Amino acid sequence: MTLNHKKFILALSFQVIIILILFILEPIIFTKETYVLLKIESINIKRSSYGDFLNISYEISFIPLYLFRHLSIKEGDVVYIPLKLDKYYWTAAGSITKTKPIYSRTIFIKGIVKEILYDKVNVIYGIENYCLQGMYIKNLPSKKENIIATVSINRHGKANLKQIYVNNEPWIKNFIKPIKCSGIY
Repeated sequence: MTLNHKKFILALSFQVIIILILFILEPIIFTKETYVLLKIESINIKRSSYGDFLNISYEISFIPLYLFRHLSIKEGDVVYIPLKLDKYYWTAAGSITKTKPIYSRTIFIKGIVKEILYDKVNVIYGIENYCLQGMYIKNLPSKKENIIATVSINRHGKANLKQIYVNNEPWIKNFIKPIKCSGIY
């Protein structure tokens, strides 16, 4: 084997190793979560001896029916809603689909069609119901206040509530990951 032949094999091996590392690390690199601010329409509280149960309604919980004009939807369908920044908050954009968006730079949230109304569609995202064990909320924000939520969304569109803010202040101090609960409302 000549010196040039050894250099060629070494360079080729190095390139193959780099490509393999990129394919192995790609899922790890792109699993970062994107943080978005979602406008909250209302928060309802149900009290129990275990703590408070929160039911949160977001601005994107009720999406205008015309954004679904190209889809045939029914209750229970999984939908992917692309989000766009509208001043301070993220809102539903067009191109709602039943398949996960392919373009990786699109921020989208995965939801389930809960109810189809006359001019809007109620979509749930898995970030609506929470149990705050051992915590009791004293100050329920009014609809007049600016209520927003910091939500992280992973590359599959799964959302997680991180914090709720009322007038730019954390609503619940020490907001430690509340427990998701179902069947409360």
